[in-house]
Amino acid sequence: MKMISGFLAVAASLCIMASGAKAATLYDNGPTGSVAYSAMGRVLADDFTLGSAAVLTGATTNLYGPIWPIESAELNYFIFGDAGGKPGALLASGAAVNAAFVSFFGLTFDFASTFQAAANTTYWLGITGTNPAEPLYFVETNANNSTTPAMSSGGSFDTWTNRHAELSFSLQGDFGSAVPEPATWAMMIIGFGAVGSMVRQTRRRSVPATA
Repeated sequence: MKMISGFLAVAASLCIMASGAKAATLYDNGPTGSVAYSAMGRVLADDFTLGSAAVLTGATTNLYGPIWPIESAELNYFIFGDAGGKPGALLASGAAVNAAFVSFFGLTFDFASTFQAAANTTYWLGITGTNPAEPLYFVETNANNSTTPAMSSGGSFDTWTNRHAELSFSLQGDFGSAVPEPATWAMMIIGFGAVGSMVRQTRRRSVPATA
């Protein structure tokens, strides 16, 4: 029991440490500009490419809206592959999680699940507002690292038009391949500790008594 309790303490410490860690900014498409485009009833998307494989955990999109604050459930995100300079196959999507403003325009949020991005591969990040009562506008950038963004027509992923202006956003995560979540590590440690304790008890019972 002492051994298992020790491993429980270690696991709890690991979880606390992991929860305090913050993902780094892996990609920045540029600061905010002076023009914004409606993200209501359509998906606004811009492309990005990373030089190394990475696990993306969230994004910061520079948005404008007449009513604040913007709730997580009112913003959906999409990650597409590339199809000849426009968004292709849908690879991931979901509702923004833990959305919070970090600046006047900057809304940071977590993805519903992490996304494994390959090195030197073009993807597209798209967003759309879901509450007509609180319309969202995706702010452009005057300085960027990628090509012209696209806008879906009527919310369809089959037809995209050129917006002729870059969108201001950044991506958060960690470079490298996907790793187990902190809770998974904790369960693994507890399991190894329990097995080790059982093995030691078995060995003690198997030692023959001496006269």
